[in-house]
Amino acid sequence: MLQIDRGARILQLRKVQYNLVQGNMPTVYHWSFSVRRECSNTENGIQITGPGRKYPDCQDYSKCALALKYRPVACNRDYRVIVLRKRLATDKGQLRLFEEYRYFFFITNDRELTAQEVVLTAGQRCNQENLVSQLKNGVHALTTPVDNLVSNWAYMVMASLAWSLKAWAALLVPETPRHAQKHRAEKKTLLGMEFRTFCAAMIQMPCQIVHGSRRLVYRLLSWNPWQGVFLRLVERLNGAWLC
Repeated sequence: MLQIDRGARILQLRKVQYNLVQGNMPTVYHWSFSVRRECSNTENGIQITGPGRKYPDCQDYSKCALALKYRPVACNRDYRVIVLRKRLATDKGQLRLFEEYRYFFFITNDRELTAQEVVLTAGQRCNQENLVSQLKNGVHALTTPVDNLVSNWAYMVMASLAWSLKAWAALLVPETPRHAQKHRAEKKTLLGMEFRTFCAAMIQMPCQIVHGSRRLVYRLLSWNPWQGVFLRLVERLNGAWLC
């Protein structure tokens, strides 16, 4: 599922939405969400929010979703597009400055979920923003170190593979029945760990390599809380228990 914020042709989509809503082809969904508990606007006796401060405040007043078909130019089949329209109002103190509509687009091949369910499901996938952040600042996959497109593409793919290997390493860590809950929590933490932390915990480990008696011995020279997870991962990759 791909989320596109503010498409390039909003004016054309407004016209399409108006024509489609007047007909009987699509379905427009309106829904409301539970209002969160209002927080205090004072801190240590000082007013930090509210009409007295006169800061611009953007409020979300209504949402509606529209389902329609869309076929990209280079594709030979139709995709389902969910258009989410948010009505926003900006206030400053008790003065209403302006109102505006913002559009969000969801392209999917799932035709079973309703438009509202698609929007809510996409909202639960906000961890993708963390993924983009790690690709940009963690493995630096979105940088352009060279001067041509193909080389930058190859660099991006190789750097993204490092993140993928980190995710696969977390998924391959075994869980023993005796400590299933603890190991499951460690896998979840490892899967969502930042790349710098992962490197410090699982890769940048001082080790002494000793040759002798027709065997190769790796001696870990320091300890960190993730060594147990690291050794279980090594056991899984080797397919044998360590002595």
